[in-house]
Amino acid sequence: TERPGDRKHADADGTMLPPGVAVARLALRGDIEFGYAGVMHVRVALVNAHEGVLWINGKPYGSRQTRLNPTEISTLVDAINRAQFWRLPARGGHMGVADGKMASIEISVPGRRHHVADAVGPRGAVDLSVLVNAITPIVFAHWKGI
Repeated sequence: TERPGDRKHADADGTMLPPGVAVARLALRGDIEFGYAGVMHVRVALVNAHEGVLWINGKPYGSRQTRLNPTEISTLVDAINRAQFWRLPARGGHMGVADGKMASIEISVPGRRHHVADAVGPRGAVDLSVLVNAITPIVFAHWKGI
């Protein structure tokens, strides 16, 4: 069974950016458990405050890519800041109640790269859960039918 953080899957090549994107101010790569949908592999490239790209890949749904709107970009940046992502330990230590799902998120900006894997808690949780709970509705908004 595939779990977030297993790098023996579609983007095991270590690529941070969605296909077709050459440069970004912020790159995010994540493996997020979505319950019955399994593990979704997500890549986000934030080119600037108004331009972003979201790529999603998951079995058996295949992959999709779409542009993010400024509100979604702002939501993600805010969640990274609220989660205090750069201060989180690489391996968990989830604070509070977890809902059984796992996530592995890696973010890269010029001069800095950080990876965190942890359990995910419900809305209102702290740590990596803040970021995962912000990404999840954006993924579902762009990927109808899962």
